[in-house]
Amino acid sequence: QPLDNESWFLDTGIGHQGERSDLGVRLRYTEQPVFRSELDTAIPDDPDDPLLPGSGELSVLEDTQQRLNVSPYWNYALTQKDSLRVFLRYLDVSYDEAANSTGRLDFQDALLSVEWAHDFGPRQGLRIGVSGGDYSADNPDTQFDNQTKYLTGTVGYQWALSETSTLRANVGSTLSDVTLKSPNLCTDPGDILLGEPCKA
Repeated sequence: QPLDNESWFLDTGIGHQGERSDLGVRLRYTEQPVFRSELDTAIPDDPDDPLLPGSGELSVLEDTQQRLNVSPYWNYALTQKDSLRVFLRYLDVSYDEAANSTGRLDFQDALLSVEWAHDFGPRQGLRIGVSGGDYSADNPDTQFDNQTKYLTGTVGYQWALSETSTLRANVGSTLSDVTLKSPNLCTDPGDILLGEPCKA
């Protein structure tokens, strides 16, 4: 019975296909119990590469997560062999219950990604991408504040070995600049559980 729940979602988008460009935006809003949202994020992207045993632990709490994801994109064919892709994602996540009792913080995460693609021919292609993002989470009650900026660069190459086989190789690096403010926490177990700052 504790697992009975109701989840709501709205998934919509609009796009325009031009002669050389493809422009659109997708919006997704979900409202679901915390344990349901945690299990959803624990589903592996690749079914052939399952999660490690013990991951995706289920925690049943009386809390609800609201998640808003807005993702505009623009694809443009520069030439017959060159194309440009610009992708923006804004994610806003909030919870009904106070962070002091659940340990979960509302947060926002914005990402801008630009990728240039060049096809050397029908069998080989090069991809070069750069993306930057900004993550923000804070809890005024405990004076906790996390501001993280990150920058990622990637280079990829792909070969069409045959009509049914393709080999892809990607290399990349991510740099993060984290600004974290948090008061010293007390050693009393009750205060630690509540995340209370130390009292003078």
